[in-house]
Amino acid sequence: MRKIAVFGGVLMALVLAAGFAAADPQPANRPHVGHNPARLIERFDANKDGKLQVSELPDRLRARLAAADTNSDGVLTVDELNAHAAKMRQARFAAADKNGDGALDASEVGPERWARIQVADANKDGKVTQAELDAARASGVLHGGGGHGHGRGAHRK
Repeated sequence: MRKIAVFGGVLMALVLAAGFAAADPQPANRPHVGHNPARLIERFDANKDGKLQVSELPDRLRARLAAADTNSDGVLTVDELNAHAAKMRQARFAAADKNGDGALDASEVGPERWARIQVADANKDGKVTQAELDAARASGVLHGGGGHGHGRGAHRK
């Protein structure tokens, strides 16, 4: 169960994820783990061959990450996990962007989530774009850990 909880934090860019989560940091009641595909691979590499076979993941994670194996070789690479995280962040962002203007504001994400993500509003226009979120994560301003998007999804309130 701990592995799933840790992975959930790591994945929230990845799945999700990947990071976000697309639009905000990890909720306050869950520990910040950070998006680190190499650490994820190391943690779940049961046979210690330096590769993460999809089959080595717990069932719940396998279901979530199977789509990350874009070349269908049964192995998840750092590049595949990063790409999957980005894709999931973009999907969560789009779902949260209720008016389709390419930015999130307090009315779309709610006051609690807005309080966390508004630090990413680089141009101070009262809206946060995906690019602003990504830049804030990468710089560490938004505690999403290097662009992993590990909030639980801006579409959740």
